[in-house]
Amino acid sequence: MKDEQLLNIERYISKAMSHEERALFEQELKSDTELHEAYELSLKINEHLLEDYSDKSIPDNEFTRALRKELHSDEAKKIKKTIATVGQEYANKATKPRRINYGWVAGIAAAFIIGIGLTFFTGNDTNNLYEDYYATTDLPSVIKRGGADSA
Repeated sequence: MKDEQLLNIERYISKAMSHEERALFEQELKSDTELHEAYELSLKINEHLLEDYSDKSIPDNEFTRALRKELHSDEAKKIKKTIATVGQEYANKATKPRRINYGWVAGIAAAFIIGIGLTFFTGNDTNNLYEDYYATTDLPSVIKRGGADSA
């Protein structure tokens, strides 16, 4: 069963087809058994969905009468109107996607590259650091030297 055929079934049931389309579809229904079975199933589903269960399943007592009265009150209508207005305003608000500020991204990338360049390409020889900063003559001495009589 093709999607197009299923859409045509729904269009036929909802009477959204022109007279010519309806005539062609009815001929196709008579000749194609699979299409006819799908049509019957869709018809049963639509009939079931259109049944009104609201009055059958809700008991008629004092609570439900008070609830219906409250739902049809002016205050409830104002609240419904307010909710619809706010919902419409929210739907009309175009949420703009956040744009990436490429200026900041480029600046951070440039600073990172400059930092790496200064670290590695400034000409400092990091292999000779030990030789440059290690000096045995600058070590503090804990030995006190005294005169000849302090032996």
